[in-house]
Amino acid sequence: MFNSTNKSNKLGAHYQEGRWIFRVFSTHEELVLRLFPHVEGSEYREYPMEKHGDLFVLELEEDLFGYGYGYVHQGQFVVDPYTLYVSQGARRGILLDPRQADPVGFRSHRRPHLSYKDVVVYEHHLRDFSVDPQAKFRYPGKFKSLTESLRLKGFPIGTDYMASLGVTHVHLLPITPIMSLEGEEGYNWGYDPEYYFALHRGYLVEPQDPLKGIAEVKEAIMHLHGMGLGVVLDVVYNHTYYTKESSFEQLAPGYYYRMEGERFLNGSGVGNELATEKHYVRKLILDSLIYWVEEYKVDGFRFDLWGLMDQETVLEICQELRKLYPNILLYGEPWGNGWTPSTMLSYGFQSNKDFSLFNDCYRDGLRGKNDDSSKGYVQGSILGRDHVLTGIVGDIGFSQGIRGKVAQPWETMGYMSCHDNLILLDKLILSTREDLDVLRKRTALGFSIQLLSFGNTFIHSGTEFMRSKTMDKNSYASGDIINMIRWKQRVEEKELVSLVMGLLALRRRFKFFTSFTAQEIRKKIFFYLEAPMIYFRVDLGEEEVYIGHNPTLEVQDLPFGEGVYYLFNHTVDLDGQKMLKETIAPLESVLMTRRKDESFSY
Repeated sequence: MFNSTNKSNKLGAHYQEGRWIFRVFSTHEELVLRLFPHVEGSEYREYPMEKHGDLFVLELEEDLFGYGYGYVHQGQFVVDPYTLYVSQGARRGILLDPRQADPVGFRSHRRPHLSYKDVVVYEHHLRDFSVDPQAKFRYPGKFKSLTESLRLKGFPIGTDYMASLGVTHVHLLPITPIMSLEGEEGYNWGYDPEYYFALHRGYLVEPQDPLKGIAEVKEAIMHLHGMGLGVVLDVVYNHTYYTKESSFEQLAPGYYYRMEGERFLNGSGVGNELATEKHYVRKLILDSLIYWVEEYKVDGFRFDLWGLMDQETVLEICQELRKLYPNILLYGEPWGNGWTPSTMLSYGFQSNKDFSLFNDCYRDGLRGKNDDSSKGYVQGSILGRDHVLTGIVGDIGFSQGIRGKVAQPWETMGYMSCHDNLILLDKLILSTREDLDVLRKRTALGFSIQLLSFGNTFIHSGTEFMRSKTMDKNSYASGDIINMIRWKQRVEEKELVSLVMGLLALRRRFKFFTSFTAQEIRKKIFFYLEAPMIYFRVDLGEEEVYIGHNPTLEVQDLPFGEGVYYLFNHTVDLDGQKMLKETIAPLESVLMTRRKDESFSY
């Protein structure tokens, strides 16, 4: 079992009580520490390291802050996989104490109190978020853009917009070194990892000064916390960018990766997959996750291709991180891109384990499969209805006809699109070829269903104001013109934004969406049979809530019967309107309440 408090097993380079301690795992018989007094200089000195079991160890009583460093085997220089900061081009590690980079008040500031069972995640890429020239960010594409307070034509944009929208957590695409870019200008989502403790220099205003660079990230996190937002980091423990050239393979050939003989397995689809079941790979994963929680105070992690991680490591991650922060948010992708052993993570394994996995069946039921012209319920296809019903109840086992795969609703993550594949609007365009006015209504219908469902939920940035990537289904390196958020759309689509803002306010107003257990959902939710519409009732005792969704292009009758209803029309004003409503308009969603003791009279 992993022990995060055992300092004798602490790998990397650490300053402790007047001395630097270096520890590194390697299967070689000899290893040398190389130090560079000037990080980018050619001058260096070397020290043979001592081998103690699996680890090479060296202690030096010197002032080495700011030195570049790495290890040498048979003339081959290797960057420490545990380095906390990398030099230009990720050619060397840099020695530092990250606590010296704390902004004023950072160590004592508190995270917002956010339950991992009541989650609305907002996903974005740092460059996409802030490079729009019309938005006039002072620090476009940088972490510091997250601390800016901006308006466009009187409307909040950037971080102020996210806070006003009503989401709980901000999901940042990978912020560790992007190995395909380090040392170069360019665009990439960041799924090119190797150094899991360090930062991508391209996201920093002053990357040449490690302490200032680290401080920029901490300032951004503290600012987001001050606005009531949790911070989720996208982490990539399924593969590395390099294989034979990686620090891992250079230090321990054949150890860190899954192999068949001399062939690297490729469940990730990009050339290799990490052997998470091995002790020092699992330790690297746990050590780095704990580092981000303790040192940067992040609030959660999204795991890329989590289906390539073994189940034992997944459970240990949950156990260890919840010890540090009981409300930590953990979710990820329950799939890989090829053959993997049966002991790997898959959808359904999360039942009764208090972490979430993306629900692709619900996604496909809502808007059809990825990247093709198939249709979902939002586009009027009855074929998606059963998946949508199951998603609405949080993918639990609800009835004979609605058979979910999880024990509790917060173990599923409902969504319509993410950074991968066609973004929501582009998918709707491809599958319907309708004009924008109709697609706007279908977008509103999709968000109404998703946000009035049980379970955790996930929004990709800008989909709520008709963001498009011009039909690019894999824009990981397509640049700013394709990927950037155009903040003028937030203004132009203010009605859609108001709708989503109101839906999120309704989730908070009617707390049952995030507070009901599976048992309460089975007991208090009642579906009507008027297909292809979806109508259901929530019994709250003295009050009942009625919700309806109409995916057709015709007016439909509401089946709720006589009573005094109050319509909540998804605006931020939640007072409700007393009314007699017997029909539901095309592509409309409604939420109404009725008190059981209130007589019917008009």
